[in-house]
Amino acid sequence: MKKYLLIALPPSLVFFFYLILVNQQSAFMFVGLLFVFLCLIYLSIKTKNNLLIASILLVAIANVIGTPLFILYQDMYSYSGWGAVKNFDFSTSYFLSVYVYSFSSLLGLIGFVSLIERYSNKRKFVNHRAAKFIKNNGPILTPILKTNLRN
Repeated sequence: MKKYLLIALPPSLVFFFYLILVNQQSAFMFVGLLFVFLCLIYLSIKTKNNLLIASILLVAIANVIGTPLFILYQDMYSYSGWGAVKNFDFSTSYFLSVYVYSFSSLLGLIGFVSLIERYSNKRKFVNHRAAKFIKNNGPILTPILKTNLRN
């Protein structure tokens, strides 16, 4: 884990200092979103579900990088055309009101997955009779399965 942190730290610091030099509001959004998404990533790592960790990581990377760039290049989006968002004031409070729904849905997803993993009994889904039959008759069934797979 420390290896990945050492790999990710220099580009994020360079991006952060670039944002400070160009637009302080986008740097504030970068730090705020990074903190919140790191908390969500930590919670998803605690569940030990690889699919959940990967999906939270992808959402985090897209939002932590995309939102400050959206604020940084707000001139391109505030006029008419294909990418226009006219009723948008590009303030931090407006972004936070939008991200409350995103954070709550991701937190709900993490909670739902952790509840499923905690209360589901994995042994309950195994058919014990079938497992015993395959264990006892494995050498007999192996040639039969091989011939059926060839046909």
